[in-house]
Amino acid sequence: MNYKTFKEKFEKYLKEELLKIIPKLNGQVVRSFNVGLYPFHAYIEFSILLESEIEEHDEEFEFDIAAWKYYNFNEFQANEESEIKILGFWMEEKFERTAYFQYDKFFRIAADIVNSERVQKVIGELEKSKDFYCSVYDPDDLKYRNYCNGFKRGILGNFIIFRAIELFKEIR
Repeated sequence: MNYKTFKEKFEKYLKEELLKIIPKLNGQVVRSFNVGLYPFHAYIEFSILLESEIEEHDEEFEFDIAAWKYYNFNEFQANEESEIKILGFWMEEKFERTAYFQYDKFFRIAADIVNSERVQKVIGELEKSKDFYCSVYDPDDLKYRNYCNGFKRGILGNFIIFRAIELFKEIR
């Protein structure tokens, strides 16, 4: 597999999963769609935040993605034989070999996919709030900078993150 094939398969899977979840939402208003990527753990999750959840909790709730009602709606762990698991393992292998220079490559790829016209067409079928947004975050970025909004980490930032991960591995 190469990055082009990875991107094509990821986009296809994402569209399929969105089309499956839309009827289950039953017209509920959606505040956010998130792609959670953990390249160092071969993990890919899709999550939806409802507007009613923000009303029930507060604005900070939007960053507690694991608490969302539709967190990981693609049930990544349950899909042992699925295409998404294969993509996750490929992502992990590539990440381990290239993270030194391209730590954020998979976050940028996911953001490109989410922002693509084909995926946005499917997202357009959601009942969206006026504050609706899509997000792809680096799980290690405490500032929650959103790759869907064009955030990119420079080569120095990639190097610093990679070294921090390597040092953490040595400590354990």
